[in-house]
Amino acid sequence: MGAICSCFKGKEKEEGIKDIKRNRSCTDAIFCLAFLVSLLVAIVIIFVGMANGNIESLYYGTDATGMTCGSSNNNQADKVDLSAKKFIVYPRLQEDMVRQSTLNPTTDYNDYKFYGICVESCPTAGSWICTEKGVALKKTDADREACKTVAGGGAFLADYNYPAAHTHCAALMTECHYQAFDTQDIFFRCINLYPDGTSGLVRKCADPVTVDFDDPKCIKVSTNSTTINGVSTNVEDVIAKQLTSTAAFALRTFGDVQKASTVIFIAGGAGALVIGVLWLLLMRYTAKCLVWTTVLLALISCLGFTMICWVKAGFIALPNEVTNVAASASDADIQSQLAADEESKLVWTGAAYISSVISLIFLIVVTFLWRKIALAAAIISEASTAVASMPLIVFFPVPIMTILLAWFGIWLWGMGNLWTMGAISANDLNEAAGISNTTVSANSIKEFKESELKNYLMIIHTFLGLWVMNFVQGISTMTICGAFAGWYWTVPSNEPSSSVCCGKKHVYLHRVQKKADGETVEKRPVLASFIRTVRYHLGSVALGSLIIAIVQFLRIVMEYINRQTKGLQKKSCIIRAAMCCIRCCLWCFEKCVKYITRSAYIIIAAQGKSFCSATFTVFHILLKHTTTIGVATVVSSFVILLGKLVITAGCTIIAYLWMSSGAEFQKGGVNELNSSVLPLVFVAILGYCIGAVFLGVYDMGIETIIVSFCIDKDENKEGGYMFPPSLAKAIGMKGKTRTAETEAANENKGETTSSYKLPEDDQKPEQQASDGDFI
Repeated sequence: MGAICSCFKGKEKEEGIKDIKRNRSCTDAIFCLAFLVSLLVAIVIIFVGMANGNIESLYYGTDATGMTCGSSNNNQADKVDLSAKKFIVYPRLQEDMVRQSTLNPTTDYNDYKFYGICVESCPTAGSWICTEKGVALKKTDADREACKTVAGGGAFLADYNYPAAHTHCAALMTECHYQAFDTQDIFFRCINLYPDGTSGLVRKCADPVTVDFDDPKCIKVSTNSTTINGVSTNVEDVIAKQLTSTAAFALRTFGDVQKASTVIFIAGGAGALVIGVLWLLLMRYTAKCLVWTTVLLALISCLGFTMICWVKAGFIALPNEVTNVAASASDADIQSQLAADEESKLVWTGAAYISSVISLIFLIVVTFLWRKIALAAAIISEASTAVASMPLIVFFPVPIMTILLAWFGIWLWGMGNLWTMGAISANDLNEAAGISNTTVSANSIKEFKESELKNYLMIIHTFLGLWVMNFVQGISTMTICGAFAGWYWTVPSNEPSSSVCCGKKHVYLHRVQKKADGETVEKRPVLASFIRTVRYHLGSVALGSLIIAIVQFLRIVMEYINRQTKGLQKKSCIIRAAMCCIRCCLWCFEKCVKYITRSAYIIIAAQGKSFCSATFTVFHILLKHTTTIGVATVVSSFVILLGKLVITAGCTIIAYLWMSSGAEFQKGGVNELNSSVLPLVFVAILGYCIGAVFLGVYDMGIETIIVSFCIDKDENKEGGYMFPPSLAKAIGMKGKTRTAETEAANENKGETTSSYKLPEDDQKPEQQASDGDFI
């Protein structure tokens, strides 16, 4: 452990840590080079997918020749430009269903192959749809109608044995198909509209039957509904059924969302920012009160629930309970009731014991760790002050999120192209269906056969995508943590500022980083931290993001194995339990790795260490300050979660009031809503995402201050601590930070130190606690 602790020894140990390290060198440069090579490989894989795949086939249909509608099909050797024909129609839908469902019955409709033709627009009833070969035959609709008449109409026209005078009809009916119904466009698929007929209402007098239903003498009227001219298909139209239900859901979902888009973006977007700023202001001035109120309410709730459990279990009798029961029932009834409630009492008894243990643990924690909770509240308040002094840091994640979304779009596009890599191969419908009789070649449908290389490329593409996303997030994390670290290790201004909130005057000192001669070092701390990260520590970010990507990739592999072994897990509870444990352990391991990596980023941002050295330092801090970090992290995490819920609830309430009172959203309005539930869901999701990004900065600030506080406590001496008076007061060490007099003396000597002493502290000297009070 001595080697691990040596990272802070030397000259800095003698003088103490007074500022972040500014004279730096590049760290972990080899991993930066490895990341650049991997990024180049990712780009090459994307181009390979572009050349051999076609992502347009995922949303456009594929015709019988294997070509994608609405695409130029540049990935095929004998490409056919179908960019003008975005729609696909299935003229042989019933024939294909009959051939495959009757002779090779299956419940998996994904195994069915349908004969499709790309068209410029969805056809109407009575029209003919022809392939390119059918158009090349240069026949008119009259010729096609004549062939249809000779065959007697109906389906399977190509299979009819035409007489000698109409031998050309076999080839013509193979390439041209009669459209008997109107069609509608659903996701670029032309789906048949089968007429259901017209309904007629028949009313007759049932008593007496000799008069009309509208006669005053009629006592009972019978009503019958009849359907006239109804048309149905012999085999269920699976494509129409699935697409129609999907389209109906999509229309219901996005119809109201589109109408309420203004409310969603204003209430969920701008509203989240406004409420987030108000929340930070609230936390800045009332953090301690809010934390202690939350802790006490939680303790009271636990004790109250425990009392209820004991009462329900029958160990505690309420006043007059026995008297009231005896007055309302006999002894036999009471015994019967007690026997019936015996099972319920057992459940309440178990709940009483469990809640008692939890309440006792909670009470012990609050009693013995009250100073740690006070420290956590002070750290939360200081983080709010830091955000207020660097307001632009809140908006720094915006360009980072833009970059992440752009990369995710590129990665998803590349994955779509890789997924569709393959070659066109003929799939004989007869062989697939097991038909032994001979038919014409119209039953041959071409399709894509997956490339054997695509799976390997998709695996590499997935891993590299995770690495790049974690790398970008790592740059953001180190930049934000570096700005907060610079704020912590800084020299306050000699001129105090004050603000008034809730009738109370708050005095504080601005933290401005200066050199020994008083010259300002950094006027833009966020930009300075970003420049340090990019210039010196991209290699460390690459290493940290690589470790996280490996763990995440292992979780993806485990999820794939879990899906592939569903059958075995149903047969064996041991395998199912083992898979559950492994997945849970990997999830916990990922959380631990992310936490350690982010803490290492804080050390790197403040001290300029390499990633491995910073990681050892993190373990040393965690082992020495386990209680402090644990309590502060739990309390701050709860406050962050509470802030997210407040932002989400506030945005949702604003949107609900807006849509409830807005005339345009009511019945008969311009944007009449069928239901406000889905728009409110979108508002809540948007508000939560923005709140998570907004408070994510706040969370990183809290963690940076916690780590910096632990380092400050270890490396500096009494009278030279850098933490502000609020943290010193919370741990009983008020007056042991650098004083204004010491700062002035050090400035005269040309030394750079820091003072967090408020002017009012000099007027109220108090008895100070010893170092042993804070463990």
